[in-house]
Amino acid sequence: MDSYRFTVWMVRCFYSHPSLSQAIDMTEDDTSAAIEPIPIPHAYTALLRSNACPSTEACTDIHFLIDQHQRQLASIQDHVTRLKACLADMEGHQAHTEDTLVKLHAALAPIKRLPPELLSEIFEHCLDASDAVLFSATARHSEAPLLLGRVCRSWRTVAHATPRLWRDIVVNVCDGRYSDELRRDALPVLQTWLAHSGSLPLKLDMLCKTERVLPGLMDLFEIIAAHGARWKTVHVRLQNSPVISRLVCRAFSKCTALSMFDVTDGGQCMSFFGTRQPDEVEDVRPVRFDLSLAPLEQLSLSLAGLGIREVHAAWGTLTRLSFMQDARSSTTSITDYAGILEQCTSLRECAIAIDSGVRDGPLEGFTLPSLECLRIQVLREASHTTQTGDFLSALHAPRLRALSVEDCCPRRDVVLYHSQLKAFLHGHQHSLQHLRFSTSSKHFTSDDMIGLVVETPFWWSWSIVRTRNRRRTRCWRR
Repeated sequence: MDSYRFTVWMVRCFYSHPSLSQAIDMTEDDTSAAIEPIPIPHAYTALLRSNACPSTEACTDIHFLIDQHQRQLASIQDHVTRLKACLADMEGHQAHTEDTLVKLHAALAPIKRLPPELLSEIFEHCLDASDAVLFSATARHSEAPLLLGRVCRSWRTVAHATPRLWRDIVVNVCDGRYSDELRRDALPVLQTWLAHSGSLPLKLDMLCKTERVLPGLMDLFEIIAAHGARWKTVHVRLQNSPVISRLVCRAFSKCTALSMFDVTDGGQCMSFFGTRQPDEVEDVRPVRFDLSLAPLEQLSLSLAGLGIREVHAAWGTLTRLSFMQDARSSTTSITDYAGILEQCTSLRECAIAIDSGVRDGPLEGFTLPSLECLRIQVLREASHTTQTGDFLSALHAPRLRALSVEDCCPRRDVVLYHSQLKAFLHGHQHSLQHLRFSTSSKHFTSDDMIGLVVETPFWWSWSIVRTRNRRRTRCWRR
């Protein structure tokens, strides 16, 4: 009976709708007649609830009732089929109407009434610096700013007309890439970024792990050099390959807007050009960086074999300088450092590596009037020399606030070295606030280390680290 009542309810609901009553050619009387239940005689009601055998006369009546109910069921099924068809049609109209309403409401959305200039400003705030595309593979549509262009045609037009979305470029050339792939994937995308960035200053972050793709790299750096006047910030991480280093030198030698230049050696780079023939001679010409045309503010170079004499820059504009090397083939002496640093009148932060470079003459005193932070890394070749102490003895930095000395190599004349350190700290006691000193020399006692600290009574923080037999003793105070 529940199914029957539900069917009756559906019929009454649908036929109460004016449009449906016109769509279905059926009168209310016909519907009522079609769904009117067929009465069963009381004499047969008890028979239906028992297992008694009906008589011959009862069998005839039951067959008649079966025929009546079958005809009624067929009529009901026909009505249900027609109603379901009408219901499906109305559901289609409902979905279409709802979709139209959504579009009508969207037409009045505030974002559609924004002028392109304001929408462009919103795009710039939505994108993060990490959204720059990696050119080591084909640009994916999920990467910004390509992601904005997938929303609609108008957004794509605004994104392409917003140069500031395209000024950050990341190039990743890793192992396993070939020149053909680099030319096919990276170069067209790089040219697209350069074209959409207009005439704005550019930022480049490049990682190059292999020279296998040298022909493709040459094309890449030719494109970079063609836009030399637009590069403002450059970060390059490369393996120790003189060929790639010279490509970098030539590409950025004519940059006139460069304010930050950072080139770091990531380690040894195996050659993939095959076995070297006996008559082949490796090109060992020194790498020279000519950045004299650029108004540099920050310079960071860390390449094996590169001496600071091979770097030409407008030293007077520098505020941060980092010249860190490793012990493979360092050639910079403290005389070279002094000759360059005395030109850096605006230098505020400095990080250098001192090696056993041969002095050209006696070291004269020099002053860095704006220097606030100094970090010195003593390489192994300088462990048995007085280079570090002599450098500190010649330096005068009246505004120096932080000093870090990493000297993890034992030395012979530790008394002279200790006295030079104490003299430097005493001479800068009124400005120094932070000290970090580390050494592995067994000649430095705890009293010597504490003696360094007491030279300056105004410490905010200091750290003394001594390493011996792989055991570290650290003292600190904040």
